[in-house]
Amino acid sequence: MIENLKLLFKDYANAWQTNDIDKMVSFWDADEPQPFYKAEEILEYYHDLDTIKAYWEHNHQYIESIRLKFFDIRFKPLPGGYGIGFAKMNWYTKFISHQKLETAISNHVSKEMGGDNHVLALVKDTPAGLKFVGWSETPDAPLTYMKRLYEQVANPKLDKDL
Repeated sequence: MIENLKLLFKDYANAWQTNDIDKMVSFWDADEPQPFYKAEEILEYYHDLDTIKAYWEHNHQYIESIRLKFFDIRFKPLPGGYGIGFAKMNWYTKFISHQKLETAISNHVSKEMGGDNHVLALVKDTPAGLKFVGWSETPDAPLTYMKRLYEQVANPKLDKDL
């Protein structure tokens, strides 16, 4: 099952890169009565595919390109053909425009940004293969993230000279 999950994440990342909303939705089980989706940048969970799709369609108009990379993927099987997938995710996006462009202090056109998240995905084994039925992204806490950034650029040799 872990190999199927790794393939699901890989193919899903490729779908996001195309920025094709219908292709992205095709990785979700359309028969699931209450899927859930929580991106790091939104406050609420979405609980149906129509709302999830509408959210992606809204953002689509502002995104020039997007790249997701999943790694350190783990799997925990659950009863009834379900399972929980855990992954680390690196994301990068470049904007065509910004949704708050009219009121923004600075112009965000063609600005790039990215970061790291952890993903918890609820998956279901369907006749069409493994599909998502739930998704939640979690960034590191600011202190944890800043500590890691500091440690990545800290030079032990320089510390000895101080």
